[in-house]
Amino acid sequence: MPFHCCSLSLVLTHALLLPPFSSLPPTRFEAPGPSNWRSIAGPAAFADLLSTTSPSTLIVAEYFVPWCPGCRTLQPKLHAIAAANPDAVFVTINGGGDPALAAWVEGRGVTRLPWFELIRGGRVVTALAANLSAVARLRAEIAAAKCCEGECAEKR
Repeated sequence: MPFHCCSLSLVLTHALLLPPFSSLPPTRFEAPGPSNWRSIAGPAAFADLLSTTSPSTLIVAEYFVPWCPGCRTLQPKLHAIAAANPDAVFVTINGGGDPALAAWVEGRGVTRLPWFELIRGGRVVTALAANLSAVARLRAEIAAAKCCEGECAEKR
């Protein structure tokens, strides 16, 4: 069975045994995503995104590390999900390489990778770990979070 999701402590321990991120070969994480896809460098950039994004806009935050097998496998699916939801903002936060950033990620309650937070109005609506077999759940959670303001009542 493929290893899709790993504990954050295992990932952080594994990070100590790997070369620095800058010396790893290029990965899919460096591939450009859809226009609503952003990479966040740290807590200040994340706080800025939250404060400048409309409260009605759904933010889908993905926490990952480049050497996580599940994170690498899920990336192309996430690009497709982002492209299918152009009214949402998708952000990726690399929790590896920088101990201070890793501590901030862990402080947000991230226990497994890849980890997702669906945020609206600065508040986490849903948080979940996901892997390739849980893509349908991630899509359903995004749809439910987009409808939380009553936007979908007319469609039912």
